[in-house]
Amino acid sequence: MRKLVAALIVVGVGVALCAWRISVNRPEPLDKRVEAHSRPRGTEAPGGVFIPARGELWSRDVEDAIRAVGTNALPSLLTLITQRQDNAKTDWVVAGAGFDALGSNAAPAVPALIEFMDDARPAIREMAVECLASIGPSASNAVPKLLAILSGTDKKAQRSALAALSHIGGDPDLLVPAFVAYLDGPHDTNHAASEQVAALWALKPYAENSPAALSAFRRMTNASSLEVRVRADQLLWQIEHPPRPRQPGEPDTYRGGLKQSP
Repeated sequence: MRKLVAALIVVGVGVALCAWRISVNRPEPLDKRVEAHSRPRGTEAPGGVFIPARGELWSRDVEDAIRAVGTNALPSLLTLITQRQDNAKTDWVVAGAGFDALGSNAAPAVPALIEFMDDARPAIREMAVECLASIGPSASNAVPKLLAILSGTDKKAQRSALAALSHIGGDPDLLVPAFVAYLDGPHDTNHAASEQVAALWALKPYAENSPAALSAFRRMTNASSLEVRVRADQLLWQIEHPPRPRQPGEPDTYRGGLKQSP
């Protein structure tokens, strides 16, 4: 009996340690938190951007501070991207939060970010693409290079480019064929379903006026992946049943355009 109890205790401790390690190693979303910064407390970077000390500010506080500085923060944010060390992730977290905060106001940084997309370091290129996505339609000058990445062979870079193009938008005659080609693959074995679902979301805004996009949705309702089939069916329903304006007296719970479960 004692041996059994001891064995159970050992197993319990092992499970707890595994759970702790998973929670520690799980990456936090860029827009959720700012990691501890390695610079001395109260450091002020060029452009007047205050760099938070270790554990001092969260992402929301960083965004508020950068909004207050405005576009004067752009030189500092660009510097954080290019000078980031491999063991200091906070520079990029702050930079990402900054571009999220500035949004389209960060458009003056687009030429520099386009140059970063040619950097020899893959991580710098990826961060530049993420920042372009935060800028949105004002980053339209980056679309040709993003399309070139999307048609390349680097799967991780393709996923980032697709996300950026989804936020930036552009000419449907250019984007729809590129999105359909990406949807059709080839894909990583471990990411095939998620990549195809992401392509469907990217195509959705164009499906109403693009026969090619609509045809892609209908094809994907017969995809080999259950996840892709379900998502394609749901999105196709939303495309074919757009929500109508809520009528006077109609309850707020109206969910037009969303496919309901039987």
